[in-house]
Amino acid sequence: MLLTICLPVFNDSRALSTTIESLLSQKIEWGTTAEILVSDNFSEDNAAEQAKRQLAQTSGSRVFRQSENLGFLGNLRFLSHAATGEYIWFIGAGDTVVDDSLEIILGILATKQFDWGTVRALFDFHDNTGYFLPEQVLEACDSQEISKVAVFNHAISMNIVRR
Repeated sequence: MLLTICLPVFNDSRALSTTIESLLSQKIEWGTTAEILVSDNFSEDNAAEQAKRQLAQTSGSRVFRQSENLGFLGNLRFLSHAATGEYIWFIGAGDTVVDDSLEIILGILATKQFDWGTVRALFDFHDNTGYFLPEQVLEACDSQEISKVAVFNHAISMNIVRR
């Protein structure tokens, strides 16, 4: 598996649904090069059940519901341990991936070896209206060159890391 897309969620089933819809609209074959993992961090809404319904026909997808709240970092840690991809991309509930961009990212991951990358302008927090695709979709580097990446964003959804 090349890429694991990890979706941590807590009490935000509607936003999670939007994110899953944007992923399922991508033109890739799920389960061969990419997988989707959802971890419901003991939500009080129906996030896990909803994700299971949405992903029922999607190869390479797994939905977990935690038996207690692990905290944000604990939920990310859980997802990183469950991931089977060479690369992990955490995407926050509500963030949407622009049409056809995942195919571009997978192509870059398959041809270039890097430790860490920042996705640039491929999605907008909770809203992708009025958007244009940039020329460069991913800035990548190895662990010795991280400072060369021009755009670093602390938002979890912007970063892809090598396991």
